[in-house]
Order: sequence, then structure tokens, then C-alpha cells
Amino acid sequence: MEKSKMILNTYDAEMLNFKISQDGLYRVSYDLIIHDEETGNIDLKNLIFLNVCAIDFRLLTFPIVEVSGFYEIYSLEEKRKILEENFIHRKNCYLYHEDYNYDAADEHDILNYREELDEFIECDLDRCHLYEQITTGGVYRILAMGLVIK
Repeated sequence: MEKSKMILNTYDAEMLNFKISQDGLYRVSYDLIIHDEETGNIDLKNLIFLNVCAIDFRLLTFPIVEVSGFYEIYSLEEKRKILEENFIHRKNCYLYHEDYNYDAADEHDILNYREELDEFIECDLDRCHLYEQITTGGVYRILAMGLVIK
């Protein structure tokens, strides 16, 4: 079975207008301006991710951010990993910023409460799609129920 599949060849592209919005459910969108060096043609694509479950950025700042591939990752383990990392990161951020009497052993402590997350992983994770946009400046991963490319 394939690990991943390239959805768009986005080499020599620019990524613009990255937006996260919430209207009941989270939505992420951005534009790609794809340059074809051989023909000189320019193609504009708008990517809209629907019912977004998790986002992960691994970003390095460079003056020019050139895009170098847009993929779907099929691995359930990678999908689970992004959710688990975000769950742990939320807890760590809360503990860093707040004065909170945290009990790691108490499964009902709000920072340990996983019932909804575990139910989602059990029931809905296989319906999710994990997309990865690679740029010279870093990697964006978006776990979503759907994608529209215009």
C-alpha cells in the first residue's frame, strides 16, 4: 500500500493568504501560485480544507518561501500522531501558563480527559485525510474531513 500520494506538483509555487476560520467547524484555506518554468504559464489554485481536526506547523522563516509538493498521507498512525501531539501540547501549554493543581493520575482531570479524543480516533479517524504541504520554509500538516481545490 502507498504511504502517500502527491496531489499537486507545487514546485516553483508561492503560498499566499493562509487563513484559519471557524464557522461552527474549523476551515483552513490558502492560495498557491504555481509557475511553470518551461511554458511560462501561471496557475492559481485555492485549497480549502473542511472540518479541520488538527493543524501542525514546522516552520522556518526564510525571505522566500518556495513550495515543493502537496501530498496526502495515508498512514493511520500519522493521523493519530498529529492528534496525540496536539493533545499533549495543549496540556503542556496550559501547565506552563496557568497555576493549576494538576493530577497526572486522575483520568477525570480536565487536562487528562480523553473520552472525546479517544472516541474520535476509534470512530472517525479513518474518514480523515492528512495533507502535507512542504515548503522551503517548513511543513504544514492539516488533518481534515475534506478538501476542495479550485
